[in-house]
Formats: sequence, structure tokens, C-alpha cells
Amino acid sequence: MSSATGSYIVELQFTAALRMIPDESSGTRRARLIAGPTARHPEQSEGSHNRNFEYTNFIAKSIISYEILLPRLRDQDDNAKNAGNAKPMTARERVKQLIKAWPQVYPDAHCELDFRNPLQLLVATILSAQCTDKRVNMVTPALFKKYRTAKDYADAPQAEFENAIKSTGFYRHKAKSIRAAMRAIAEEHGGKVPDTMEKLRALAGVGRKTANVVLGNAFGKDEGIVVDTHVARLSQRLGLTRHKDAEKIERDLMKLVPREHWTDWSHWLIWHGRRRCYARKPDCSQCEVFQLCPSGKIFLRTGQAKKPDSETN
Repeated sequence: MSSATGSYIVELQFTAALRMIPDESSGTRRARLIAGPTARHPEQSEGSHNRNFEYTNFIAKSIISYEILLPRLRDQDDNAKNAGNAKPMTARERVKQLIKAWPQVYPDAHCELDFRNPLQLLVATILSAQCTDKRVNMVTPALFKKYRTAKDYADAPQAEFENAIKSTGFYRHKAKSIRAAMRAIAEEHGGKVPDTMEKLRALAGVGRKTANVVLGNAFGKDEGIVVDTHVARLSQRLGLTRHKDAEKIERDLMKLVPREHWTDWSHWLIWHGRRRCYARKPDCSQCEVFQLCPSGKIFLRTGQAKKPDSETN
């Protein structure tokens, strides 16, 4: 053997790796050590090369002690078991974790309609249908200054009131509903907004969502969960409902969310929907509750989410 060949054998580059492979006969896993030279030296015969390969394998197996191998085997088996046994988070577990997370993300979450009393909130909520809270808050200061009681609204001329709320959209229908509701409040409830779901829903233009807004924010009563477009969208993305109908979504949420959090829950989802989880291109890469959302990774992978800033710069 030449010195070059001997030197080559001494400096043989070989790979030694542990691989866990299934043992079909026993259903368990066993270790296989793979080691060998990466190439045959030009001066080395094929037979000699094969003998060197076997010798290298023998050395590799000898130098890797049982004490080193065993922990690796155990760790790999434990990791495999944990991955296989991991159960997906249930909707109830997800809600529990979100209730802990939301106050940290949005400590000041609240109803973003401006109001000072139940009457003002009722008017603002009816106006907010198919309209942004920002637009409503631009209209209501002058409205609240001019109309202070339920009777003031009821006695307002239809055309005059329509003109005052025109920029909120659907102004004819809204004006009619508000004036009729205020007339009932003035005549049947002593000028005060009723504080029960049944009586509120009996008023013109007041559905369950509007009643929930008034009860939760003006009276501090958790009678239900407000389901607007943001709450509906996020409830679906968070895997809390499969429904699209607002009342069915509300029923699903009421089963999952503790009652004392019903009003805050809608605030949290509305704030997150407006600030992060947009209808189009949600900002999943920056989402504060990404780890709790079953849709985030899918949206990023499929391009439904907004591209991370690092990719857009």
C-alpha cells in the first residue's frame, strides 16, 4: 500500500448517522448506523476499498458508545410519541386561552360608538347598520344636541330627520325606524329606553344585535353576544362556528364563552377585526393570537393573508 493510499485511508471522510426506522416485524423502532467512505482513492483497488469500508464501519460502531446512543433513541421515540399523540385544541380550549390573551392585546377595548346615555346609544346603533362607527360618530354630535328626548325624535319631521342622517346611508328607513321607536319609548316606557331583550326587540328597527349592544354597553347586562360582520368573520376563522347566520353564530358562541365575558368578547373580536384580521388580506404574520388561530398558517401558505413586511420591502 502506497503512502498516499495509507494517508487517504487515515483521512477517510465517512458519515455516521443514527436513523430510526420502523421494524415491521415487531412494530417498534430500531437504530441503524450508517457509515462509510465518501469516495475511493484513485490508487486504491475496488476490493481494498470495500475492505476499508467494512473496517470504517467497524470503527464507527465501536467509537459511538451505547451511553451516547441510548438517550438519542429515547428522545426520538418520545418526540415521535408526543407528535403522534398531540390532540388538536378544542373550540372551548381555544376560547379559554383567548380570554387570557385578548385583555393583553386590547386592554381598552370598548364600544366605539360615542354616547352618553341609553337613548343616544340606541340611536347610534340603529344608524350604524351598513355604516362605519366613524361615520356615525361624525353625525351624532349635532343630532344629540338637537334631539335630547325620545319625544324630540318622535316629533321631528321625517324629511328634516332624513337630511340630518343622510350620510349614514339607508336614511329613509333609518329615520322611520328611529322616529317610531322613540314614539313607543315616549308613550309606553315613560321616555326611558327599556332594559330587557323582549321590550327592546319590540321597538321598531331593533333586532337582537342592536338590543345586545344597548343592554351590554348602556345597562351592563350580558344577555347575548353582539354578532356583527367582524365577529362573524373571526368566529369562523377561529374555528368557533361553521354557521353564517348571525343568530346561529351567537348561539354557538354563547355555549363556549362564559357569560361574564359576552359583552367584552364582541369588543375584542371587533377590535381585532378592524385592526388585524381584515376581511381581505388579514395580517396573519403580525397577529397577536396567531398560535391560537387554526386559519393563520393556511392563509399564509395559500396567499390569502397579507404578505409579511420583509417580503414587501
